Amino acid sequence: GGSGSGSGGGSSAGKPGARRRRSVRNPHRARRQKDELMPILNVSSGRRGQGSRRRGTGRRSTTGSGGGRDRRSGGGRLQAKPSPSERDNAAGRKLAQRLRSPACLASQACVDEAVAAAAAAAAKESAPPRASATVLRLLTDTVDELKETRHWQQVVRVLAWYAAQPRAPPSLASQERRLWVRAMNTCARHGDARRAERLLQSMQECGLECDKLVNTAMMNAYGKAGEVEQAELMFRRMERYGSDPQRGVDVTAVGCLMHVYAQHKLFEPSMKLLAKARALGLRPNAKLCSSLVKVCGDTYRPQSAAAVVQWLRDEGGSPNEALYNAYIHALCKGGMYAEAEACLEDMKEDTAPSTRTFNSLYAGLNGSATMVARSKQLLEVLDAAGLMPTVVSYGIVLQACALTNDWEAAFLLKQRLDRTAFRQGPKIFGPLLALAGVDADAQRIEEVWSWVEQAGCQRTVELYGALLRSLGDGGHVEAAERTIVEMEQDYGQRGNKIIYTSLMRAYERRGDARGAQRVLQRMQDKGVVPDTICYNIALSACAKGADVSLGEAIMAEMSSPLSPVEADLVSYNCYMMAMANTGRWETVEQLLVELETKGMNADEFTYVALVRAYLNANMLENAVQV
Repeated sequence: GGSGSGSGGGSSAGKPGARRRRSVRNPHRARRQKDELMPILNVSSGRRGQGSRRRGTGRRSTTGSGGGRDRRSGGGRLQAKPSPSERDNAAGRKLAQRLRSPACLASQACVDEAVAAAAAAAAKESAPPRASATVLRLLTDTVDELKETRHWQQVVRVLAWYAAQPRAPPSLASQERRLWVRAMNTCARHGDARRAERLLQSMQECGLECDKLVNTAMMNAYGKAGEVEQAELMFRRMERYGSDPQRGVDVTAVGCLMHVYAQHKLFEPSMKLLAKARALGLRPNAKLCSSLVKVCGDTYRPQSAAAVVQWLRDEGGSPNEALYNAYIHALCKGGMYAEAEACLEDMKEDTAPSTRTFNSLYAGLNGSATMVARSKQLLEVLDAAGLMPTVVSYGIVLQACALTNDWEAAFLLKQRLDRTAFRQGPKIFGPLLALAGVDADAQRIEEVWSWVEQAGCQRTVELYGALLRSLGDGGHVEAAERTIVEMEQDYGQRGNKIIYTSLMRAYERRGDARGAQRVLQRMQDKGVVPDTICYNIALSACAKGADVSLGEAIMAEMSSPLSPVEADLVSYNCYMMAMANTGRWETVEQLLVELETKGMNADEFTYVALVRAYLNANMLENAVQV
């Protein structure tokens, strides 16, 4: 009996009219509890054809003869056994979720472990993990997140595991191709064309055909890696398909190749590509014209840039913000600062200038010795226009401080920047390192480099190049050598032309010609092709160190028909100075005749070398005549 509700309580068993509680167990409840427990124990209940009550309704649903176990729907505790289609993608989902974890993104070993675990799990699955759009979406997001970390190279490993699985259904071909394109764009962003080629090969082995997105991604990868000929070859392959909407050439492909030319400041190929686009009847857009205007600006052709903008307007197009920014940059590069400011006013009629527009204008002012002081006022100008500065804005002002050798203003601006939430990178630390290297102060350079570690900035090749330029300008050879060892071993970065040129500059400042020549040879061993500037630095080191024999060897190498470079006026001046320091005035006179025969005009450095050669040979009258 239960407790009564009257005062004093007590049992209600003997009270008249009291309702007795049933002590018999409910059989239906017992069956439901058993059915809920069986899937957990992984044991079949053996019951067939029993009904079950659905949650939220008063109806009883029954299965037909030979039906399966009772299952609840709509959030009940009883769950159905996973179907094969749900088990298909378990390995892929686990891999994607594990790769996107913070611990995995911060460690290469965790990435390798996640891929190995996913491969082992995939071997136990009954169906391939490539058969789901969910896995494709998760892996695509994973690729996008990996490209922001220092372990972006693991993208290739992730896709290699994915490609090793059985083939996905044809209905997911477009989504699969999008995944490979994202990975290729990641390699293109970091300039790794070899990884992009491996991805392309793996994609083709999966049975996926190349389309315009794949070809443009490969062109971007080749362009960022400096392989312009390979990008042109990819474009010619697209030309074979004519006007095919899936694989042929369109204005997007032309704009992609034009962007490659813009990266390397190739004006003549850009003009030929423009003529080809006109012959194909392609209508220009603002993106294509932006790349073309950028080429004109980088090659100091502001009039050509103005013609491109006018051509777009004649074709019925209108400039956008990016095109205006490139046009303003081109005008500043050509020294047309008044026209650039007038263009800014004209832009206000079509679209409102943004922070990037003001950045383009004031970055161009840094190229003028008389206008660089105005660049320091960029932050005040943005504040007056109601615009928020970006980290690029701070970098432009810091560049102006470096050009004017204003360390105090740069230090105060760095403190102001530390109070913001901007992520500081090479745009900030590059000018600071350049400013620290003005006085060849190794302690200050080391202090600025410590700021890089405190800011958590990734040490890229560009940032190492800025550090090496500062060390090279100060002649700190030992510190520069340690920096390259740290870059190559500890951080896995590959040196480029700027890195080795900066190291050669350090040896050149010290007058160590043999050391500069060793760096030149190291460049070639590493697969980096030296240009004329590299050879000129080595010749300048020979002039400062009075190493005539090495200077003759370097000049003979440049004059060889198999040489990738050709001697210019600076090469002759450096070589003549090496001869002048030892008093070989006859050789200097012969070199003067030789360079004039090649169509070069002697400048003041050429005559300084001739004067020094006469003075070192005690030929005062000849020096006075020069």
